[in-house]
Amino acid sequence: MLKKLSKRNAKRQAMDYIIYIITLVITVVLMLSFNMVVFSEEISAIIKEPSILPFLIVVVSIMVVFIMGALVNHITVFILKRRSREFGLYMLLGIENEDIAGIFLRENRSIHGFILAAGLFLGTWFFQAVKAVICGMYAVPFSFSFEVSAGAVILTLFYMGAILGISSVRVKRAVRKLNVRELIYFDKAASGDGSGEAKDSTPMALLSVLLGIVGIAVMVLSAVRNLPDIVNVLAVTFLVVSVYGFFVLLFRRLLSCLKSDEWKYRGSRLFLYRQLTAKMRSMLPLMAGASMLVMVALLAVGQAICFMDKVDSRVEAVAFDIAFFKDEENADFSPYLSYLDENHELESSYGYSLYTSHDDTFYQQTKNMVQGKMGFYISGNDEDIFMCISDYNRLRDMLDLPQVQIDSGSYVLHCTEPGIAPLADYIGQSPFLIIEDAQYRFDGIYSEDFMQQESKGNGNGVLVIVPDRALSGLDFHTCVMAVDTQSELPLSEIREMETIGSGISIISKTGVRNRSASMAVYTVFPLLYLAFVLSAVACTILSVQILSEEKMK
Repeated sequence: MLKKLSKRNAKRQAMDYIIYIITLVITVVLMLSFNMVVFSEEISAIIKEPSILPFLIVVVSIMVVFIMGALVNHITVFILKRRSREFGLYMLLGIENEDIAGIFLRENRSIHGFILAAGLFLGTWFFQAVKAVICGMYAVPFSFSFEVSAGAVILTLFYMGAILGISSVRVKRAVRKLNVRELIYFDKAASGDGSGEAKDSTPMALLSVLLGIVGIAVMVLSAVRNLPDIVNVLAVTFLVVSVYGFFVLLFRRLLSCLKSDEWKYRGSRLFLYRQLTAKMRSMLPLMAGASMLVMVALLAVGQAICFMDKVDSRVEAVAFDIAFFKDEENADFSPYLSYLDENHELESSYGYSLYTSHDDTFYQQTKNMVQGKMGFYISGNDEDIFMCISDYNRLRDMLDLPQVQIDSGSYVLHCTEPGIAPLADYIGQSPFLIIEDAQYRFDGIYSEDFMQQESKGNGNGVLVIVPDRALSGLDFHTCVMAVDTQSELPLSEIREMETIGSGISIISKTGVRNRSASMAVYTVFPLLYLAFVLSAVACTILSVQILSEEKMK
């Protein structure tokens, strides 16, 4: 009989709290799909290098376990409170506490079983979407192949067992200790008129505002400068604490206004006062907690989008579809051009040479501004690199950029955007460039994307463009062939070209995107994983509370 009662109650409970069940299903789907990334041999083959992604996913999953554990415990206690009179009636009918706890746990086990089954089934399919995204980021063809990872399933069941099991044990112990009176009045235990004394909230208000300002200032500063990770974490913490302080301040200020006799006893406001204050104390932690979760989720999504934009910017900074480099004068790149012509029909190509003065004056002005984890600045060259104006204008033609004119006694600089300010400061103090016995005056700075942020390229963040006659006073540095193609180059063909000859370095947009994919995957996937879970938890808390209030009415 008790089993039939549990079955009936489970069906009713599932309909009443469908949003909560959907949230848990989504959590299982996300956990399984990301755990399958950890155990997938196919993903490991795509990444092709020792990866910290599995470690990051496990760390985020542990955070999700604590977050979802808190949610499950909150909803379980919430449901128990709503059904406390029902359980009190069972006790009056002679049903033992142990049996009442068993009824409640059997209901939960039925629902949890459905959640796990649905989540595991959908998670194996959702993994294909995750795999497709990873393949796209690494420029690798995606092929659908249904698979189930035993290790991922076991790890997911372990996580969910920890989330659901701990809550069940706590509820079972609590129900065993309750008596009839406590059960009947359990739903009123946390209620009140909220008419306690409203403490002075000025210090908390000032602290919340201060923390919020500091957090926003640090995050704005981190957008233009490379700050340590711990500083960014502290900024997020400050923002989250400021949100909680805001809700506490709002609650106390509103309560203080409502307690005014002049307002409370005018017209029919007394009823409104009782209604509002009866729910304030219980809703305060829910609203504050949900807002904190949403803020962290939005910050996580924002950081993920910012990082993806950085990856796209790095790819666009390559400028040319592909370029070949060799530290040898008059290098022969014809085998590579023939290969590209056979496969893609060359749109344009141009060979040129870069030169050096074996000095690092301009490089020293820019290196501190452009290096950093979010700038992707990885070039090992630390000398000033020179190019003649005729080659420079031919390359600008390939990129559909306007021509640059200089006279025989001047020079211009081409640099990345972060290098403009320090170079301008330096030029203001030393406007002339000396090559051998000739002196050249400064005539402008340009900063379009020009292949200046990779291990090989047109200078390490800065390129000096001089008249053709000035090259006689410089030494040869690198021979380059820049190429634009009519279609995007597949990664497989770039790897084939790497086997054509020796001593050739190849830089391409596809190759850069592939190398950047690892950094993007390590950052974006864990952040989005956490953001999805936090958003679902916040929506569930608010939705369950609102729906329950509507049902009571």
